[in-house]
Amino acid sequence: MGALSTRFGFDGATYIGYIHEDNSRNPEEERQMDLKNNSVGAELGQEAITARPDDQWGYVLEQCEARARSYELYDMNGVKGNY
Repeated sequence: MGALSTRFGFDGATYIGYIHEDNSRNPEEERQMDLKNNSVGAELGQEAITARPDDQWGYVLEQCEARARSYELYDMNGVKGNY
């Protein structure tokens, strides 16, 4: 989502994410978790544009990993950091 966001903007990335999740066969709880985490990824892509690092993709990957390691992503119950 971060890479999509750097290319298509936050709205474009989240739209693509919604299409993907709407066409998956995941349980609703998983779909909701994915949508929330997709939004986080899209935000990271926008941060990468603003931060203007030499390597946008590397920035997105590093920030995504940092969020996961610090329990800042969502679980299937919609609880941030409880996965």
